[in-house]
Amino acid sequence: MTAETGTVSERLQTGAAKDRNQQALEVLAQLRVENCICIVGSGLSRTDGAYPSWEVLVEGLCRNCGVDSGLFNLGDTDDLLDAADACKCKDEASYARTLGEMIGQRATVPTVYYRLVRLPFQYFMTVNFDGCLLDALRSRDESIMPHVYPDLEPAEHAPSLYYLHGLVTGHGQTHVVLSRSEFAEAYDGEHGHCSVFLRSVLPYRNAVFIGWQMREPDTERLVTMIKRMRDAVRSACRSSVQHILLLPTI
Repeated sequence: MTAETGTVSERLQTGAAKDRNQQALEVLAQLRVENCICIVGSGLSRTDGAYPSWEVLVEGLCRNCGVDSGLFNLGDTDDLLDAADACKCKDEASYARTLGEMIGQRATVPTVYYRLVRLPFQYFMTVNFDGCLLDALRSRDESIMPHVYPDLEPAEHAPSLYYLHGLVTGHGQTHVVLSRSEFAEAYDGEHGHCSVFLRSVLPYRNAVFIGWQMREPDTERLVTMIKRMRDAVRSACRSSVQHILLLPTI
């Protein structure tokens, strides 16, 4: 890969959201992505208000699960994790149903997704629950079947699609990574499905992160570990593996 993180960041710091989306795609088009992973966060799905923010989602969960959202500061990551836990513990059926209602109903897929999937990434991964990336990839190949948490196994064929934190359909979904306890289970250092999978892949492959803030303590710890592993691989094997971050939200 030829672009450096600093250069990319400088090119994407100004302009409206749609302009930054365009700039990001132009940068990606210049990369050698054939053996690269693309990891998509909520920054893309929130384009044009297609899907709710984390804060809005948790507020809706509190309302439908009978939890007082006023007990939590929904602008704080730790409180968001705790509020989601409180909702799931109080009414798991309403928790799953609300996820289905707020995310599982298909919205119009932002155009940026269709442009993104034209690039020849080997793996597409997302921490989003919505079907935007799946729908965009199926516009290229209807046979694509996603690997959905907790069933995460490295695949040899390309492109492959991974829903790292679960995929929510209109029928709801209980296997998601949203609350504090769910993150703790998914990112457990030794046995967590997300932790094991990402440690087996990311240190050895180029990756571009798009719109993922990595606000959760569990993901922050994992990314730090992966960086150390990547640097060790670089040193031992003279590897040129690079991980590039394109803005927390674009």
